[in-house]
Amino acid sequence: RPAMIVLHGGGWNAGTPEWTYYDAERFAGLDMVAISGEYRLSNQKDVTPIEAMSDTRELIRWVRRNSAELAIDPHRIAVYGSSAGAHLAAAAAVFPHDEEDKISAIPDAMILVSPAVSIVDDQWPQMLLGARAKVRTISPTENITVRLPPTIVIEGAADTETPLPAVKRF
Repeated sequence: RPAMIVLHGGGWNAGTPEWTYYDAERFAGLDMVAISGEYRLSNQKDVTPIEAMSDTRELIRWVRRNSAELAIDPHRIAVYGSSAGAHLAAAAAVFPHDEEDKISAIPDAMILVSPAVSIVDDQWPQMLLGARAKVRTISPTENITVRLPPTIVIEGAADTETPLPAVKRF
């Protein structure tokens, strides 16, 4: 069966996997293996969105590595994320990273809801990053160099957290 990893939003510093249970149940009802993902939340000290990006890649690899036990097709792993969770999904597809044990962390498909994909003009992620990195270095839109997997983007025209013009650039 296909798998759907569901990532919560929360500005990279709030949220729990429980926030995604409703969505996970919906995907499970469509005969997918649904996994509510967890990632480290930024504390404005030693944990930043960079660690959440790493956790997301490792989660995708873990699902692929355990595909037989999970009864899933390792080549049909999608990621569904909202807001910061959508950023993490897109970042797994956009940013180059070493493939641990040759296991890819790139999703086979993505569903991004109100995605934080163009964040260079947003002060919040820069505050979370502190001096560790410039926000441009973790902004998916500004770093696309490879073909993305099939992607559905759901965005509202009146969304003020992830404005439509930034999402359209993605």
